[in-house]
Amino acid sequence: MKKNLFIAAAVLTLCTAACTLEKTDVSSESRTSDRTVVLKVSVPCPVTKATDSEGEETVGSLQVFVFRPDGTLDASSSAEASEVSVSCTAGQKKVVAVVNAPQLSDIHDLTSLEQSVSLLSDNSKGRYVMYGKKDVDVVGSVPVTVEVARLVARVSIHKITNAFTLEQYQDATVELVRIFLLNAAGDVQYGGGSQPSVWHNTLTLKNEVPGLLQSEGINEQIAYNTSYSQPHYFYCYPNPTEADSSEEDWSPRYSRLVVEISVDGQTYYYPVSVPGILGNHKYEITELKITRLGSESPDIPVSVHEASFTVTVDQWDDGMSSAVEI
Repeated sequence: MKKNLFIAAAVLTLCTAACTLEKTDVSSESRTSDRTVVLKVSVPCPVTKATDSEGEETVGSLQVFVFRPDGTLDASSSAEASEVSVSCTAGQKKVVAVVNAPQLSDIHDLTSLEQSVSLLSDNSKGRYVMYGKKDVDVVGSVPVTVEVARLVARVSIHKITNAFTLEQYQDATVELVRIFLLNAAGDVQYGGGSQPSVWHNTLTLKNEVPGLLQSEGINEQIAYNTSYSQPHYFYCYPNPTEADSSEEDWSPRYSRLVVEISVDGQTYYYPVSVPGILGNHKYEITELKITRLGSESPDIPVSVHEASFTVTVDQWDDGMSSAVEI
């Protein structure tokens, strides 16, 4: 069973714009009138550990949209802060919180917001786009919590071990050149459920890619029977592709975390496919154990006879955590 991760909470305190109501029993008719209330929305910024993934819960900006039951926009407000106040009418409402995103315009109903597209380039290290919504009965001074979740998924690798089984490679110069994400989805609708139309690093590493997708210039030698243990974190948008592809011409396929290794000056790739990537999920490769020469193409996974790994669950929402032997 998947666990919903509480990423950040938008705590809304509702109070009347004028004086306190004399009667707490408000009729349905008056609650759907044009009586105005003020929603005070605050988003706490949890403290995170100082790691390469620092800032995953940071709130740098907040946009709040309030919709009527028929989906039309009732009110909105935004600020480059963790707190926003917005005036809206009383009654049943759907409150939507958008965190760390570019300013959204031309939003006139809930559908137009949910179908708005977020780009992977809207994110940066320590500032990730988040989204959440909740139905609220705006009656009086009532605290409300809206959970928000990151749109990105996180793919990471924590350890790379030189474990060549053939003696002729045990004395070879093995150098970790770079690590990157291949076939990474680059856009998603805020409401979810969309198919990617923007892709990064299709089939091979491109010259211009977002910094969230690669760690280049590592150039660390890994002697036989030793490990490189510096974690590397990468971020992409959901990739719902159901079936992988090995066609040379581009078509949607699994995203892959690729480790590029030089063995005595010859480049080899060690791709690990990550199927079914979901937003706000974390996929970990706990260890990549290199036992033989890899692939000559970053998009051609090593055959099942040359690699094995197990999948377990770790924080964020349920994802993948793997130890890989190639």
